[in-house]
Amino acid sequence: MSSLPALRGYLLEEALAWLVRASGYRLLTNVADDPDGALTSAGNGLLVKGRGANHQADTLGEFVYVPPFSLPIRLFVEAKFRNDTTGIEAVRNAFGVVSDVNENYMQLASIRQSGLVPHK
Repeated sequence: MSSLPALRGYLLEEALAWLVRASGYRLLTNVADDPDGALTSAGNGLLVKGRGANHQADTLGEFVYVPPFSLPIRLFVEAKFRNDTTGIEAVRNAFGVVSDVNENYMQLASIRQSGLVPHK
């Protein structure tokens, strides 16, 4: 049986997934949903490949419309249900994760554009 904090976290994740989907994003729920190869799977679920490490996210979405001359718009959500204020350490960690994922995604995009790796 799950603890009350774990249940609160799960319900928050589900609510955020609903909001992401209702906002025009397609949810990425398995590796096959991502033609760019930026996702991988592990024991704790779906992971986003970063340049330095793989990162877990609670909700992953891709905007259904890709603007011209742009990469797909992706949204990564990590939810925490806390009773106290989130500290600067958590914010810095989140910024580092986003930077790592963006660097890897840009690297993948430039390699594919050069023709060295075929697009899936």
